[in-house]
Amino acid sequence: GPSAAAGAPGPAAAAGAAPAGPSRRLGLSAEQVLGQVGTIDEEHLSHSAALLAAFPAPLRAAANEPFGAVATLYALLVHKEPALRRDQLALLGQHLPATLLQETVSLLVPLDAMDPALRLPLADLMLPALRQLSDAQIATVEEVMGLLARADGQIDLFEFVLERLMRRRLDVRLGKAMHKQNRFRRLRDVMPDAELSLAVLADAGHDDGAAAALAWNRAVAQLRGLTPASSPLPVWQLADLDAALERLAAASPAIKKQFLEASVSCVLDDGYLAIAEAELLRLFAHSLGLPMPPLIEPQVATLT
Repeated sequence: GPSAAAGAPGPAAAAGAAPAGPSRRLGLSAEQVLGQVGTIDEEHLSHSAALLAAFPAPLRAAANEPFGAVATLYALLVHKEPALRRDQLALLGQHLPATLLQETVSLLVPLDAMDPALRLPLADLMLPALRQLSDAQIATVEEVMGLLARADGQIDLFEFVLERLMRRRLDVRLGKAMHKQNRFRRLRDVMPDAELSLAVLADAGHDDGAAAALAWNRAVAQLRGLTPASSPLPVWQLADLDAALERLAAASPAIKKQFLEASVSCVLDDGYLAIAEAELLRLFAHSLGLPMPPLIEPQVATLT
Protein backbone atom coordinates (compact mmCIF):
# COMPACT_ATOMS: atom_id res chain seq x y z
CA GLY A 1 0.00 0.00 0.00
CA PRO A 2 0.98 3.65 -0.13
CA SER A 3 3.70 4.65 2.30
CA ALA A 4 4.75 7.78 4.07
CA ALA A 5 7.48 8.18 1.51
CA ALA A 6 5.29 8.14 -1.57
CA GLY A 7 1.61 8.85 -1.85
CA ALA A 8 0.98 8.73 -5.58
CA PRO A 9 -1.69 6.32 -6.84
CA GLY A 10 -0.66 2.69 -7.16
CA PRO A 11 -0.12 0.83 -10.45
CA ALA A 12 -3.02 0.92 -12.83
CA ALA A 13 -5.29 -2.10 -12.77
CA ALA A 14 -7.83 -3.32 -15.29
CA ALA A 15 -10.91 -1.11 -15.39
CA GLY A 16 -13.61 -2.33 -13.02
CA ALA A 17 -11.19 -4.39 -10.96
CA ALA A 18 -11.74 -4.67 -7.22
CA PRO A 19 -9.78 -2.12 -5.21
CA ALA A 20 -6.34 -2.46 -3.71
CA GLY A 21 -5.85 -5.23 -1.21
CA PRO A 22 -8.52 -7.52 0.20
CA SER A 23 -12.04 -6.14 -0.30
CA ARG A 24 -15.65 -6.99 0.28
CA ARG A 25 -18.73 -6.01 -1.65
CA LEU A 26 -20.66 -3.85 0.79
CA GLY A 27 -24.43 -3.72 0.40
CA LEU A 28 -24.84 -0.55 2.43
CA SER A 29 -25.98 2.94 1.50
CA ALA A 30 -24.16 6.03 2.73
CA GLU A 31 -27.13 6.73 5.03
CA GLN A 32 -26.82 3.28 6.64
CA VAL A 33 -23.07 3.71 7.22
CA LEU A 34 -23.51 7.20 8.67
CA GLY A 35 -26.30 5.85 10.85
CA GLN A 36 -23.73 3.67 12.62
CA VAL A 37 -21.58 6.62 13.75
CA GLY A 38 -21.62 6.96 17.52
CA THR A 39 -24.11 4.11 17.97
CA ILE A 40 -23.96 0.74 19.65
CA ASP A 41 -27.07 -1.37 19.31
CA GLU A 42 -28.01 -5.04 19.54
CA GLU A 43 -26.92 -5.63 15.96
CA HIS A 44 -23.41 -4.37 16.65
CA LEU A 45 -23.26 -6.39 19.85
CA SER A 46 -24.30 -9.58 18.06
CA HIS A 47 -21.78 -8.74 15.34
CA SER A 48 -19.17 -8.45 18.08
CA ALA A 49 -20.12 -11.93 19.24
CA ALA A 50 -19.71 -13.20 15.67
CA LEU A 51 -16.33 -11.44 15.44
CA LEU A 52 -15.30 -12.95 18.74
CA ALA A 53 -15.87 -16.42 17.30
CA ALA A 54 -13.83 -15.50 14.21
CA PHE A 55 -10.66 -14.61 16.16
CA PRO A 56 -8.12 -17.41 16.64
CA ALA A 57 -8.38 -18.68 20.24
CA PRO A 58 -4.85 -17.58 21.31
CA LEU A 59 -5.59 -14.00 20.22
CA ARG A 60 -9.00 -14.01 21.91
CA ALA A 61 -7.40 -15.09 25.17
CA ALA A 62 -4.46 -12.67 24.92
CA ALA A 63 -6.62 -9.64 24.14
CA ASN A 64 -8.60 -10.03 27.34
CA GLU A 65 -5.80 -9.30 29.83
CA PRO A 66 -3.26 -6.44 29.93
CA PHE A 67 -0.03 -8.43 29.37
CA GLY A 68 -1.49 -10.30 26.39
CA ALA A 69 -3.16 -7.17 24.99
CA VAL A 70 0.18 -5.33 24.93
CA ALA A 71 1.82 -8.29 23.17
CA THR A 72 -1.07 -8.41 20.67
CA LEU A 73 -0.71 -4.70 19.94
CA TYR A 74 3.00 -5.06 19.26
CA ALA A 75 2.42 -8.18 17.15
CA LEU A 76 -0.12 -6.28 15.01
CA LEU A 77 2.63 -3.78 14.15
CA VAL A 78 5.17 -6.46 13.14
CA HIS A 79 5.53 -6.86 9.37
CA LYS A 80 5.02 -10.14 7.53
CA GLU A 81 7.99 -9.37 5.26
CA PRO A 82 10.87 -11.48 6.71
CA ALA A 83 13.68 -8.89 6.68
CA LEU A 84 11.49 -6.16 8.21
CA ARG A 85 10.14 -8.62 10.77
CA ARG A 86 13.67 -9.60 11.78
CA ASP A 87 14.63 -5.94 12.29
CA GLN A 88 11.49 -5.18 14.28
CA LEU A 89 11.92 -8.21 16.54
CA ALA A 90 15.55 -7.21 17.17
CA LEU A 91 14.28 -3.75 18.13
CA LEU A 92 11.69 -5.26 20.47
CA GLY A 93 14.45 -7.39 22.02
CA GLN A 94 16.19 -4.17 23.08
CA HIS A 95 13.07 -2.69 24.71
CA LEU A 96 10.92 -5.54 26.06
CA PRO A 97 11.29 -7.97 28.95
CA ALA A 98 11.98 -11.50 27.66
CA THR A 99 8.54 -12.79 28.66
CA LEU A 100 6.72 -10.02 26.75
CA LEU A 101 8.91 -10.53 23.69
CA GLN A 102 8.19 -14.28 23.80
CA GLU A 103 4.44 -13.66 24.04
CA THR A 104 4.58 -11.19 21.13
CA VAL A 105 6.46 -13.68 18.93
CA SER A 106 4.05 -16.50 19.82
CA LEU A 107 1.09 -14.41 18.63
CA LEU A 108 2.58 -13.80 15.18
CA VAL A 109 1.53 -17.26 13.93
CA PRO A 110 -2.22 -16.87 14.61
CA LEU A 111 -2.07 -13.23 13.44
CA ASP A 112 -0.44 -14.18 10.13
CA ALA A 113 -3.25 -16.70 9.52
CA MET A 114 -6.05 -14.31 10.53
CA ASP A 115 -8.30 -12.46 8.09
CA PRO A 116 -6.79 -8.92 7.77
CA ALA A 117 -10.30 -7.45 8.11
CA LEU A 118 -10.20 -8.56 11.77
CA ARG A 119 -7.15 -6.46 12.70
CA LEU A 120 -8.96 -3.34 13.88
CA PRO A 121 -11.81 -5.27 15.53
CA LEU A 122 -9.06 -7.14 17.43
CA ALA A 123 -7.70 -3.76 18.56
CA ASP A 124 -11.22 -2.88 19.75
CA LEU A 125 -11.34 -6.13 21.73
CA MET A 126 -8.08 -5.48 23.57
CA LEU A 127 -8.79 -1.84 24.44
CA PRO A 128 -10.46 -2.53 27.85
CA ALA A 129 -7.41 -4.57 28.92
CA LEU A 130 -5.00 -1.85 27.73
CA ARG A 131 -6.93 0.75 29.69
CA GLN A 132 -6.10 -1.18 32.88
CA LEU A 133 -2.42 -0.29 32.47
CA SER A 134 -0.84 2.39 34.63
CA ASP A 135 -0.07 5.81 33.15
CA ALA A 136 3.63 4.92 33.01
CA GLN A 137 2.91 1.60 31.28
CA ILE A 138 0.71 3.34 28.68
CA ALA A 139 3.49 5.85 28.00
CA THR A 140 5.89 2.95 27.40
CA VAL A 141 3.40 1.20 25.09
CA GLU A 142 2.97 4.39 23.06
CA GLU A 143 6.74 4.79 22.78
CA VAL A 144 7.26 1.19 21.59
CA MET A 145 4.35 1.53 19.12
CA GLY A 146 6.11 4.51 17.55
CA LEU A 147 9.45 2.68 17.39
CA LEU A 148 7.87 -0.35 15.72
CA ALA A 149 5.90 1.68 13.20
CA ARG A 150 9.01 3.62 12.16
CA ALA A 151 11.47 0.71 12.28
CA ASP A 152 11.73 0.43 8.48
CA GLY A 153 12.08 4.17 7.87
CA GLN A 154 8.56 4.55 6.60
CA ILE A 155 5.07 3.96 7.96
CA ASP A 156 2.53 1.98 5.96
CA LEU A 157 -1.16 2.79 5.99
CA PHE A 158 -2.21 0.14 8.51
CA GLU A 159 0.60 1.04 10.92
CA PHE A 160 -0.45 4.66 10.66
CA VAL A 161 -4.14 3.92 11.31
CA LEU A 162 -3.53 1.48 14.17
CA GLU A 163 -0.96 3.66 15.94
CA ARG A 164 -3.05 6.85 15.64
CA LEU A 165 -6.28 5.12 16.64
CA MET A 166 -4.80 3.39 19.68
CA ARG A 167 -2.86 6.48 20.74
CA ARG A 168 -6.02 8.62 20.63
CA ARG A 169 -8.00 6.06 22.59
CA LEU A 170 -5.31 5.56 25.22
CA ASP A 171 -4.89 9.34 25.54
CA VAL A 172 -8.56 9.48 26.56
CA ARG A 173 -7.73 7.03 29.34
CA LEU A 174 -4.82 9.27 30.38
CA GLY A 175 -7.10 12.29 30.42
CA LYS A 176 -5.06 13.91 27.62
CA ALA A 177 -7.90 14.19 25.14
CA MET A 178 -8.59 17.85 24.49
CA HIS A 179 -12.03 19.08 23.57
CA LYS A 180 -11.37 20.85 20.30
CA GLN A 181 -12.63 24.38 19.95
CA ASN A 182 -14.78 25.05 16.89
CA ARG A 183 -11.96 27.10 15.40
CA PHE A 184 -13.01 26.57 11.80
CA ARG A 185 -16.59 27.50 11.00
CA ARG A 186 -16.22 27.90 7.24
CA LEU A 187 -15.63 24.96 4.93
CA ARG A 188 -13.05 26.89 2.92
CA ASP A 189 -10.85 27.13 6.04
CA VAL A 190 -10.32 23.33 6.04
CA MET A 191 -10.99 22.50 2.38
CA PRO A 192 -7.30 21.70 1.61
CA ASP A 193 -7.27 19.35 4.64
CA ALA A 194 -10.48 17.67 3.51
CA GLU A 195 -9.22 17.29 -0.07
CA LEU A 196 -5.96 15.70 1.07
CA SER A 197 -7.73 13.32 3.48
CA LEU A 198 -10.16 12.26 0.77
CA ALA A 199 -7.23 11.67 -1.61
CA VAL A 200 -5.64 9.22 0.85
CA LEU A 201 -9.01 7.48 1.22
CA ALA A 202 -9.57 7.24 -2.56
CA ASP A 203 -6.03 6.00 -3.12
CA ALA A 204 -6.38 3.33 -0.43
CA GLY A 205 -9.36 1.79 -2.21
CA HIS A 206 -8.14 1.61 -5.80
CA ASP A 207 -5.20 0.11 -7.67
CA ASP A 208 -6.49 1.98 -10.71
CA GLY A 209 -5.33 5.61 -10.50
CA ALA A 210 -8.13 6.81 -12.80
CA ALA A 211 -10.79 5.17 -10.61
CA ALA A 212 -9.22 6.70 -7.49
CA ALA A 213 -9.24 10.16 -9.11
CA LEU A 214 -12.89 9.71 -10.14
CA ALA A 215 -13.94 8.74 -6.59
CA TRP A 216 -11.96 11.66 -5.17
CA ASN A 217 -13.44 14.21 -7.59
CA ARG A 218 -16.96 13.03 -6.80
CA ALA A 219 -16.37 13.23 -3.04
CA VAL A 220 -14.82 16.71 -3.30
CA ALA A 221 -17.72 17.88 -5.49
CA GLN A 222 -20.21 16.58 -2.93
CA LEU A 223 -18.39 18.48 -0.20
CA ARG A 224 -18.30 21.69 -2.24
CA GLY A 225 -21.84 21.28 -3.58
CA LEU A 226 -20.54 21.48 -7.15
CA THR A 227 -20.46 19.33 -10.29
CA PRO A 228 -17.52 16.85 -10.23
CA ALA A 229 -14.36 18.06 -11.98
CA SER A 230 -11.71 15.82 -13.55
CA SER A 231 -8.69 16.99 -11.56
CA PRO A 232 -5.74 14.63 -10.97
CA LEU A 233 -5.51 12.99 -7.58
CA PRO A 234 -3.17 15.01 -5.33
CA VAL A 235 0.10 13.40 -4.25
CA TRP A 236 -0.02 12.91 -0.48
CA GLN A 237 2.10 11.88 2.47
CA LEU A 238 0.90 10.35 5.73
CA ALA A 239 2.58 13.14 7.71
CA ASP A 240 0.29 15.56 5.86
CA LEU A 241 -2.75 13.45 6.74
CA ASP A 242 -1.89 13.69 10.44
CA ALA A 243 -1.92 17.50 10.29
CA ALA A 244 -5.07 17.56 8.13
CA LEU A 245 -7.03 15.41 10.59
CA GLU A 246 -5.90 17.65 13.46
CA ARG A 247 -7.33 20.69 11.69
CA LEU A 248 -10.54 18.90 10.70
CA ALA A 249 -10.97 17.90 14.36
CA ALA A 250 -11.08 21.63 15.17
CA ALA A 251 -13.86 22.33 12.66
CA SER A 252 -17.48 22.98 13.55
CA PRO A 253 -19.85 19.99 14.00
CA ALA A 254 -21.58 20.86 10.70
CA ILE A 255 -18.30 20.76 8.75
CA LYS A 256 -17.26 17.50 10.43
CA LYS A 257 -20.58 15.96 9.38
CA GLN A 258 -20.15 17.16 5.78
CA PHE A 259 -16.61 15.78 5.64
CA LEU A 260 -17.61 12.39 7.04
CA GLU A 261 -20.51 12.17 4.57
CA ALA A 262 -18.12 12.89 1.69
CA SER A 263 -15.68 10.29 3.07
CA VAL A 264 -18.39 7.62 3.18
CA SER A 265 -19.45 8.48 -0.38
CA CYS A 266 -15.82 8.17 -1.50
CA VAL A 267 -15.56 4.71 0.10
CA LEU A 268 -18.83 3.47 -1.40
CA ASP A 269 -18.18 5.00 -4.85
CA ASP A 270 -17.32 1.68 -6.54
CA GLY A 271 -19.52 -0.59 -4.41
CA TYR A 272 -16.51 -2.29 -2.84
CA LEU A 273 -15.09 -1.81 0.60
CA ALA A 274 -11.31 -2.29 0.70
CA ILE A 275 -10.05 -3.20 4.16
CA ALA A 276 -7.73 -0.16 4.07
CA GLU A 277 -10.73 2.08 3.29
CA ALA A 278 -12.71 0.71 6.23
CA GLU A 279 -9.73 1.19 8.55
CA LEU A 280 -9.09 4.76 7.40
CA LEU A 281 -12.77 5.65 7.65
CA ARG A 282 -12.79 4.56 11.29
CA LEU A 283 -9.70 6.70 11.98
CA PHE A 284 -11.34 9.71 10.30
CA ALA A 285 -14.53 9.30 12.34
CA HIS A 286 -12.65 8.79 15.60
CA SER A 287 -10.39 11.79 14.91
CA LEU A 288 -13.48 13.96 14.54
CA GLY A 289 -14.90 12.69 17.84
CA LEU A 290 -17.49 10.59 16.00
CA PRO A 291 -16.58 6.96 16.83
CA MET A 292 -17.70 4.39 14.27
CA PRO A 293 -18.10 0.65 14.87
CA PRO A 294 -16.84 -1.87 12.27
CA LEU A 295 -18.92 -1.51 9.11
CA ILE A 296 -21.53 -4.25 8.92
CA GLU A 297 -24.50 -5.16 6.75
CA PRO A 298 -28.00 -4.58 8.17
CA GLN A 299 -29.36 -7.68 9.94
CA VAL A 300 -26.20 -9.60 9.08
CA ALA A 301 -23.82 -10.51 11.88
CA THR A 302 -21.51 -12.91 10.05
CA LEU A 303 -18.34 -12.27 8.07
CA THR A 304 -18.64 -13.57 4.54
